[in-house]
Formats: sequence, structure tokens, C-alpha cells
Amino acid sequence: LPIIFPIFTFIVNFLLSKTPNKEMIKILDEEKPDLLIHPSVLQGSYIDDVIFYGNKIKKPVIVIMNSWDNPLTKRSVVNKNYFLLVWGPQTKQHAIQYMGLKEENVVEFGSAQFDIYNHDKSNDWESLRQDYGFKDDVKTLLYAGSSKNSDEFSHLKKIDSAIEKGLLPKLNLIYRPHPWGNCGYEGYRFKEYNFKNVIFDFSMKDYVLRDFKKGPLKVLPNLKNTKDLLLSVDLVISPLSTILLEAMLVGKIPICLMTNDEITADHFHRVKGSPHFKEILENENVVVINGVNNLIKGIKKAINYSLIESKSISLKKQSEFFISRFEESYDLRILKFVENINERWSSF
Repeated sequence: LPIIFPIFTFIVNFLLSKTPNKEMIKILDEEKPDLLIHPSVLQGSYIDDVIFYGNKIKKPVIVIMNSWDNPLTKRSVVNKNYFLLVWGPQTKQHAIQYMGLKEENVVEFGSAQFDIYNHDKSNDWESLRQDYGFKDDVKTLLYAGSSKNSDEFSHLKKIDSAIEKGLLPKLNLIYRPHPWGNCGYEGYRFKEYNFKNVIFDFSMKDYVLRDFKKGPLKVLPNLKNTKDLLLSVDLVISPLSTILLEAMLVGKIPICLMTNDEITADHFHRVKGSPHFKEILENENVVVINGVNNLIKGIKKAINYSLIESKSISLKKQSEFFISRFEESYDLRILKFVENINERWSSF
């Protein structure tokens, strides 16, 4: 807000100056860095400190966004004198519009965690299909869980039943929970039920079958496992998770399951209207299912989409609006960017 935010900024910077971060000051005095780099979700205990002290010692500060929603929902940086590396055109637009950053300070840089989709050329996904026992003449649907507390168990049960009743064609059906989504609402039910057609993702099976009484658990999935799994399937359904973008990267049909009719999906209801979902929900090649009552009909539509090769090609191209692609790997590009910033800075 025009009046409120400048006042808030002044207060934060005043508090920073009056309550110095002695550990950070000590590190900067000892190391005498040429620049500061901070991978961040754009909030946290010391992001403002990094920028404040970087500006104070007159060195460039580079902040690297971590997740899709960062420039919108986690933006807590008061200073604007830094370079922000964003995923692509969409998040650049958000950083300028919502964070008030100068266009020249926001750089479309792709995503480090998704660099594997551009530079890992292995065909391990083919043997993965064999390990799962997928049949080549049967479409494969990946249900990728989210952190939105949707009733993922009931969704899988409904799909499983539809296959048994012939309401859906035979599908290779695999469930991969979100690494900190706790298998959705009352996720403990997965270990107590015997599905007829559902296979748990090998790399996350222990997560699904763990003791839920011990509380929430977060894991860090292997990025290559995720990539190989996506390459081995035809369709990806999820209640609004970043994995839908990953599906686009490899040209698989994304299905957005909007659980508007689930009261328990509290996190979903908090974020469903967030602008970073806007373009994917409006994409003509993405199947959007409004409400679980339309689940089976939506999957049938997605199966038909998966038969059209041009949709796969379009999805790969459209993914670049969200995550820019580059020929060079992320590590080489970050090195060149740092060298370039240093040269520019030393010329001032």
C-alpha cells in the first residue's frame, strides 16, 4: 500500500540498525565478500539482514527465489536494492507488480531444481516402467498429492472404483504423495485400505505406510526419481501442486483437481485464488476439474487429450512462461551471472 508499506519499511530498517546482527557483521568483516547470494523463499529470519548489510558494505546482493508462489505469498523483503533471480516471465511479472522491484533487477533464470529436465538425457524411466509393471497398451495416470489437505484417499478410492466398474478404462494408476503433505486429509487411511489398481510410488512408499501417530513428516525427494516417474506416465492429476508445472515441462497432460467442495481442504481454500495459478487454470491444454463429482468425467477428457500429440508439444512450449529454459546448465549460468555482476559493480 502506498502509505503503509513505506512506514513499515522504515520501521524494519530502523530495528535492523538498532539491533545489529553481530554474527553476520563478524562474518562479513572476516570474509570481506565481493557479493552476497541468498537462496530464499523471500521470507525468513535474516533475509532483510542480508540485503541491509550487503547494501551497507556496498556489495551486490543476489536473491534466488525457491518456490512458485514466493513473489506473491511469501514476499517479506522491505529493501528493493538487490537482484532477484526468478523462474520465468510469470514470476518476473509478479516480482515487478507485487514486490515493486525494478525490471532491470529481476532476472528470468529458470529453476535450479528443474534443471534436470533440460540436462539429464538418461532413459532410466523406461526401466522404471518395467519395474512398476506398467503395460504399454494402457494409459498411466499419476496422482501427485499436494500440501493443500485435500481428501486424496477418497479421490484415489473413487478412481479405483471407477476402473473396477468399467466407468474408466483400465489404467496404470500410481500415487505419489507430496513430500510434506501427509497424504492429504486423514492420510493414515492409505495404509489401512487395499486398493485394486493403485500402486504407491516406490520412492515414497515408506512415507505412505509410516506411523502417522508420530506426527507430520517432511522428506526431500530425489529430483531424478520425480523426473523419471513423470516421463513414464501419460497424465498427472493433482490438487494444485508445482508438479503440474513439471508435467508441462515433459509434455504430459496436467489435470488440476479443484477441491472446492471439500470443507476440510483448508489450505486449498486459502490459496486457490492466488494469481500464480491463474494462467495454468486458463490453459486450454490443461484439464481443470471443478469438484470431486466431476473427477471421472475429467479424467476421461484428459485421456482423450493424451491421444493428441500436438497438445504435448504445446505444453512443453507453454511451460516456458513459468520456467525459462536454457541450453547451459544452471551452475554455469550462475557463475557467468556472478562474474558479470562483479564487472558491472566494479565499474561504478
